[in-house]
Amino acid sequence: APLDANNWGRGRMVPVAQVQRSAGWTQVGFPGDPKRAQRVSQRLSPLWRATRPGDALSFTFHGSAFGIVGLKGPDAGQFAVTVDDRPPVVGALFDGFCIEGRYRMWPWFYPQDLPLGEHRVKITLLAEPIDKESILKRHGKTMRDPKAFTPGWLYVGDVLIVGEVQ
Repeated sequence: APLDANNWGRGRMVPVAQVQRSAGWTQVGFPGDPKRAQRVSQRLSPLWRATRPGDALSFTFHGSAFGIVGLKGPDAGQFAVTVDDRPPVVGALFDGFCIEGRYRMWPWFYPQDLPLGEHRVKITLLAEPIDKESILKRHGKTMRDPKAFTPGWLYVGDVLIVGEVQ
């Protein structure tokens, strides 16, 4: 028997290419260091990027938990995640280590418990900017090139699911 009933033993990674995307999503290469890009691209599904507020990913799954594997970096934006009829949860793939030219793959998990069953998910890029300067300041970092932080994009390679995509 599992040690934790909420384990990810039935977890799987579903490439973004296999879920519904609005027209604004485009497949892109890994930005930044070419050597790192090669290492990352050998291990993960291709990256897709949303650049327009309102661009969305949608999928339905039967299970109990989900998340995304995305790219943290200086050009990251905020996104809203709506599950079924619940209020949206806002997330971002940005932290105090997202300096110019530094990108890293990172998971983001939906923070609320979901009952086992069928769930409809929509992940939408938001227009509201992140206060990147204050986040960096808390980590003793500054913006050397403010233009690198201006975009508010979302990069996703895979959707993480405990269960099955419908």
